[in-house]
Amino acid sequence: MPVLALALAGCSPVAMAFKRAQEENTLDAWSAFVNEYPPAAHPGCEDCREGKAIYDRMRRAKEDRDWSQAQARGTVGTALDFMASRPRGSPHYAEAKRLAAKRLGEGRGGQEDFLRYLRLFPDGTEAPALWKGLMRRRYEAAESSGDPNEWELFMSEYPGTSAAARIERKLAAVYFKGARRLGTRLAYEFILKRFPASSEAGEARSALAAFSGPKPVAGPDGVLKLLPKLRDAMPSLKKHECLSLLAATVRAAPNPYGARAEKVRGSFLDAAPGDLPGPCRDMKLHVPSSKRKTVANAVQALIEIERRKRDVAAAAASVDGVVSEIRELGKNSDQLAHDAEAFDMKLQALYGYMPTDPYHPRRSSWKIAEAAEQRAKTAFGLIHDAPAMKAVERLMGLMEGQSDLLINVIALYEKPVVAGGEDP
Repeated sequence: MPVLALALAGCSPVAMAFKRAQEENTLDAWSAFVNEYPPAAHPGCEDCREGKAIYDRMRRAKEDRDWSQAQARGTVGTALDFMASRPRGSPHYAEAKRLAAKRLGEGRGGQEDFLRYLRLFPDGTEAPALWKGLMRRRYEAAESSGDPNEWELFMSEYPGTSAAARIERKLAAVYFKGARRLGTRLAYEFILKRFPASSEAGEARSALAAFSGPKPVAGPDGVLKLLPKLRDAMPSLKKHECLSLLAATVRAAPNPYGARAEKVRGSFLDAAPGDLPGPCRDMKLHVPSSKRKTVANAVQALIEIERRKRDVAAAAASVDGVVSEIRELGKNSDQLAHDAEAFDMKLQALYGYMPTDPYHPRRSSWKIAEAAEQRAKTAFGLIHDAPAMKAVERLMGLMEGQSDLLINVIALYEKPVVAGGEDP
């Protein structure tokens, strides 16, 4: 080849790009070169082939380093992170998968680790055991929370499982404690219906013997027309019904552990904060004919309880206003003494006499302040510690408990209509 041709070849765009990649000599630089000049698109280009070979060597070396670091840490998270940015056919991917599955099988991952792995391999041979491992993690979190709302959620996510039965026993004890506090027929009836196999059911049955039968409701149809409006006004009622729909949908899966059930749980739990999950927004609910009077009774009682709660809260708010004023007076009484003394001193300096007590100016001003402070303390004590206020607090607590019970009764009987139109 003539010298001029060689010189021109050395100044070609490919050669210049190759030289830049050589000078930088990083994986990103060679990746950019290969993307711009792939050998398949430039047959006969020696620089293209060599650039691709350099890129492949550097990429494999980085892959080996990254995998060595992931192995050294040996956690589920590092193995999953290694897999996240690589195609399944890349070197060490299968090894990372085996490491992650092994660690999860040993119970060494958190909920998110289980979910990340199972989203990648929902139907692998190891998946059935890992789906149950995820359930155990959720069970541990729900149990340790001590929150009945978390218990209710777990039972709705895994209906019919032994773990849900264990949580249900804890929940029955909490509800029965509330039933004894309320001491009403409806509270004990709820225990029998909601937890018929619990150890508390026998005591609830004995307590019910002391009560007369329920009073019939005239015209339940008219009362039940209020239920949709009541549901819209009470987020807690919506929440209970949504959990009921979640449980019914998981049962229809029908395996509460598998990928299909997880998809159902995800559709319910991935809603934005404060927003109802999609399946719950337009749910259709049905009250069995045999329970219409019971639900109508609960709706009437709940509306009345909520009205009374508002009335008591309004009265308590006015008392709180008085207490606030008294607190302010007590806080300012010390300042009152200083102001009175300063005023007396000013008069003495200007006019040469004291209008209140010319012989004992300090005693006079502090006496005024002490009297004001004592009046404030006495008034605060009368309002803050009065038996009536304690009775109001107890009444509010009982009404809150009764509202919770009524909401649970409505949610127990008013069931979502699932596919096929049958009650779950």
